[in-house]
Amino acid sequence: MPSRLYQDLRYAARTLWKSPGFTAVAVLTLGLGIGANTAIFSVVSAVLLRPLPYPEPERLTIVWGWHPDIGTETASAPDYVDWHAQNRVFSAMAALSGRSFNLTGGHGEGEADAERLRGARVSAEFFAVMGIDAAIGRTPLPAEDVPDAERVVVLSDRLWQRRFGSDPEIIGRTVPLHGTPYEVIGIAPRGFGFPGNTDLWVPLALDASQFGRRGDFLLVVGRLAPGVELETAQAEMTTIARRLEEEYPATNARWGIRVIPLHEQIVGDTRPALLAFLGAVGFVLLIACANVANLLLARASARGHEMAVRAAIGAGRGRLVRQLLTESALLAAIGGAAGIVLAAVGVRALVAMGPDDIPRLDTVGIDLRALIFTLVVTVGTGFLFGIVPALRTSRANLSDSLKEGGLRSIGSVRKSRFRSGLVVAEVALAIVLLMGAGLLMRSFSQLSKVDPGFQPAGLLTFRLSLPRSAYAEGDQVRALHDRLRERLAGAPGVTSVGSMSGAPLRDGASYLSFLIEGRPVPDASVLQDVQRHTADAGYFQTMGIPLKQGRLFSSQDAPEAVATALISETTARRYWPGESALGARITFAADAWVTVVGVVGDIHHEGLDSEPYPQVYLPLSQNPRRSLAYVVRARPDPAALTPAVRAHVAALDPTLPVFGVAAMSDLLTDSIARPRFNFMLIVIFAIVAATLAAVGLYGVMAQSVAERSHEIGVRMALGAESAAMVRRVVGEAARLTLLGGLIGLSASLFVTRLLTSLLYGVSMIDPLTYAGVGLAMVLVACGATFVPAWRASRVDPIEVLRYE
Repeated sequence: MPSRLYQDLRYAARTLWKSPGFTAVAVLTLGLGIGANTAIFSVVSAVLLRPLPYPEPERLTIVWGWHPDIGTETASAPDYVDWHAQNRVFSAMAALSGRSFNLTGGHGEGEADAERLRGARVSAEFFAVMGIDAAIGRTPLPAEDVPDAERVVVLSDRLWQRRFGSDPEIIGRTVPLHGTPYEVIGIAPRGFGFPGNTDLWVPLALDASQFGRRGDFLLVVGRLAPGVELETAQAEMTTIARRLEEEYPATNARWGIRVIPLHEQIVGDTRPALLAFLGAVGFVLLIACANVANLLLARASARGHEMAVRAAIGAGRGRLVRQLLTESALLAAIGGAAGIVLAAVGVRALVAMGPDDIPRLDTVGIDLRALIFTLVVTVGTGFLFGIVPALRTSRANLSDSLKEGGLRSIGSVRKSRFRSGLVVAEVALAIVLLMGAGLLMRSFSQLSKVDPGFQPAGLLTFRLSLPRSAYAEGDQVRALHDRLRERLAGAPGVTSVGSMSGAPLRDGASYLSFLIEGRPVPDASVLQDVQRHTADAGYFQTMGIPLKQGRLFSSQDAPEAVATALISETTARRYWPGESALGARITFAADAWVTVVGVVGDIHHEGLDSEPYPQVYLPLSQNPRRSLAYVVRARPDPAALTPAVRAHVAALDPTLPVFGVAAMSDLLTDSIARPRFNFMLIVIFAIVAATLAAVGLYGVMAQSVAERSHEIGVRMALGAESAAMVRRVVGEAARLTLLGGLIGLSASLFVTRLLTSLLYGVSMIDPLTYAGVGLAMVLVACGATFVPAWRASRVDPIEVLRYE
């Protein structure tokens, strides 16, 4: 048996070597299909299938409060304390909150540049929940997770190496974080950075009594107790939510609790897009298989005599099928090897093109799982495109094939129906991909046209965060910000400067409930909240946010003056419908009453794909903040102002790091990076699919013309015109394309439903997309049919009949 397999392989290799054109086209076609599948599977494997790098990751969950009107993925401090005390389904539960720090100093005696670090405040159980211990030193103790305890910090391995030169003696030393010394007690294991790419962890030191029940700012992680299923945990936490609702109806009415697997939470909304891409490349592979099957069937007409001779000298049909399948397997193996090479290139391109918000994209590579997937796909592909041609070729009629005209009998209409069916399938699959690409393209176009509510061109933004230790008083904070604004305003090319608590499209916002003077307190089940921002007098002019009513902030809004506020148009429409909001007074919780003095235009603070949320702006002069985002309008190139910004900040306080520097136009571009990535990727797949379908259609029509050259010659000898022959060829191609198009469009109505979550402002039945895809397929069919039709019109009946 091994010797026969070796003989089959040698013969298959010689056969493929003798047909370099056929082999090259088939290998390239298979390489594209297999390579695309391997590349996308590598991404799916890294993002969706690879387990989290923690002990027993399937037991890790995120626990968060949820309201049916707004949803949320955070929890309040009092709620967390009750969840922790009342549950019996988690072996450990911990809370954490994001907190960035300014770091000055570094390794050794020399001073390093001030740097902004991403940190997290975590409760004492955090590392136990994650199943992580310190690689060097230790993690925080419960006694260190209380207010007024000694300040300690655990550094990430990445920060330890980069900033402190991997010095093991750093344990026990202090580092200045936000101007306050923290003792380094441990180094986290290499690769650990939860949540996200955290640089350091400090104790949460939570005093729940200092927070209201709807001051939601904590992320809660829990580790399921042994033997506890997710459904059991969800049921118990729902019971706790109902208990808290009865106990605190004013704050917890309609608030529930959700328990989500940590892996699912991290993957987030990337799953639908990745699965859609995997389905898309599966379609590409099917089209490639159909193409190669058509090539093999077309090649069968040239090998019919060979198969007949081998059968005549004693080869059984099983022997012939095995030989032909060996050739297909060898072809698939070469295509698989080419696919791995193309996949390696494709993976690098995907990582480079991919948006930053796709989790674990930087870990994507051609690993063992991807290689096994490629092997399985290669074997399956070889069988899929090889079995039918092998069976049909091995069934050639012996007497007919040995006759001089045997080749034409193989090319009869009856035997070409299967190849035509493959082309119809290719066209249908290509139509489905083109429809998906068209819908995503239209969606991206609609998203790109959304007015953000401000003028991003010419804007530079950056952030500053002042440490409380150096800027404890509001006057100190105001003085630093005033001096910096004066310096920036005098820089060459700067036309205006403003500052705000958080830049749109990048920084988050505080969602707070509020009350309106003279109106009854809303029922606890009714959500009355807004995004609360803080801005200075120059912010709205610098951003280009229009004033709709009243006035903007000015020198009138001094610290000792009457407290004022601006509201957005959406806020005015929602809470003061049909009346003017000017002069109305509102308050946030126990804060003082503030008077609405103006209405400004809406902005898309969270993203272009979400409607503007009601917004309230408080004047920075009356509400000093240590952390601010600055916006500077400059010409001609705002990015060129970056060195001057750093120099001005360093001149005022060299310990303050400038971070988050970006052109506002870049932030706008980045905010739609994922929709752009989605549409670009599926457009590439659709173009490949349409090209392969065109090649398949061309191959069938060209073979049909070649096999019917005798018939065409006879018809032309009897008086048929060349134009009639062209119409016959074009008509046959049109029938195949129309049938495939109808099937593809019908299938699209169901398949493209998977893209619903990826679309913005576009209906699944979009007339413009349907018309565009139909026109594109007509052009593809015309291009594929042109050469065969031209050849049919050039058949010389004398030359054809001479050989009869």
